[in-house]
Amino acid sequence: MNTRIFDFLDYKIFIQRWVENRPKKGRGEFLKMSKAMNIQSSQVSQVFKGSRDLNLEQADALADYLQLSIPEKRYLLDLINFARAGTKKLKSFYLVSLREQKVDADKLRNRLKVKRALNDAEKSIFYADAIYSHVHLLTHIPGMNSAEKIAEKIKRDVNQVKQIVDFLITAQLIKVTPKGLAPGTGSTHVDAHSPHVLMHHRNWRLKGMQKQARQSDEDLFYTGQMTMSRADYARCKEILRKTLEEFYKIIGPSESEQLYGFNFDFFEIEE
Repeated sequence: MNTRIFDFLDYKIFIQRWVENRPKKGRGEFLKMSKAMNIQSSQVSQVFKGSRDLNLEQADALADYLQLSIPEKRYLLDLINFARAGTKKLKSFYLVSLREQKVDADKLRNRLKVKRALNDAEKSIFYADAIYSHVHLLTHIPGMNSAEKIAEKIKRDVNQVKQIVDFLITAQLIKVTPKGLAPGTGSTHVDAHSPHVLMHHRNWRLKGMQKQARQSDEDLFYTGQMTMSRADYARCKEILRKTLEEFYKIIGPSESEQLYGFNFDFFEIEE
């Protein structure tokens, strides 16, 4: 699993974990870092295994070596400023900044790198019924390249499917090619604070309930309740977030052969 800088408040621990997760447990990485930062290898040891800190110029070079994005580089520089700060007031300032950056990075919209968002009018239609998403996703599967074939697959009236296809083309979620219908400009994501999110969850959970009634051994459904500390709840939630990131790394390059539904919930049960 990738080492994610936003999960750390100590840049030295982040670098140590990053090195440990490299091939051959990072053998030779500290030497490469010293060359990238144009400092002696002994200085690198004094930083990451001692009490010295990097300066911002060294951190900038290190960020380039690690191939960090702009938000990740900004976070690294603030981690170093946080470590070097000499007063509680200044440390508090950088701690607030770091937490705000982590919150922003944790938003699934950023973590899953959604390429396109529907406008409000499109969302009100798209999230009203799961069939819009269903038809959109089916165009990823070879052979599902016409309204007629999709209608046959989902057992819906072909005229209804044609109307849905027209909408999806207008919304640029699917496109017409010489070989027929194909996926459009990107995927969709409904923000957690969107007024459409409740209907989106309901639509697909209803499909999950309908599938459960058929009792197929090939499917996996789990519902559980548990007690734990609030700190462990936060830890488990982050594990699920990271798992979702890994999940989408597999989905991205995966061959589109069949449409699957994926739902999971993890939340506090109020009295």
